[in-house]
Amino acid sequence: MSALLPLFPLQLVLAPMELLPLHIFEPRYRDMIGRAIDTGDPFGLVLVAESGLATVGTLAVVVEVTKRYPDGRFDVLVQGRKRFRLIQPDNSKAYLQATWEPFLDDLDAEPPTESLRRGAVDSYLRLLRLTGRAQVVPDEGPFIRQYASFVMLPLSGLTTGDKQRVLERRSEAERLAALTEHFDERIPLLEAAESRQRLIWGNGRL
Repeated sequence: MSALLPLFPLQLVLAPMELLPLHIFEPRYRDMIGRAIDTGDPFGLVLVAESGLATVGTLAVVVEVTKRYPDGRFDVLVQGRKRFRLIQPDNSKAYLQATWEPFLDDLDAEPPTESLRRGAVDSYLRLLRLTGRAQVVPDEGPFIRQYASFVMLPLSGLTTGDKQRVLERRSEAERLAALTEHFDERIPLLEAAESRQRLIWGNGRL
């Protein structure tokens, strides 16, 4: 696509459909997000790391302005939409823009098996329990069934870099496999810590 996409570089990864609160305080981003509020157009949220700007990010739209401050700052709630790939950065405005294109899954990729998807979701719910997160299971709508990996990514416990690597995978099966591998490594450690804590509370008795 040739139209320039405004970019919001942050040290985080936004997953498609994820809701994210943002505090907008820099004048250049107040201008950029203000335009997005007025027009309803998306902007690109992209990870900025020590190695530089990621080439794959997520389109975001403002779904609510939650607070405005007298000095011009404001809080918004944004939601991730589709992924995109940066083509060419543009520095003609105070904030960064870029030409871009949609970043889609490989059409030839094998879809995940139901056992892979179900196993990943079950492990994810175990992880939420062990970390004290609310176990809110979304409705099994079309997006959830097709892109369960994106639903699980925000609370997966992955590092920011690993989240970015999952975001850049181009098949749901690969994303679910990567998440399952992480859950299989993380859950035993959390269960062992939980067992140790029960021993402490029980003075050595389970």
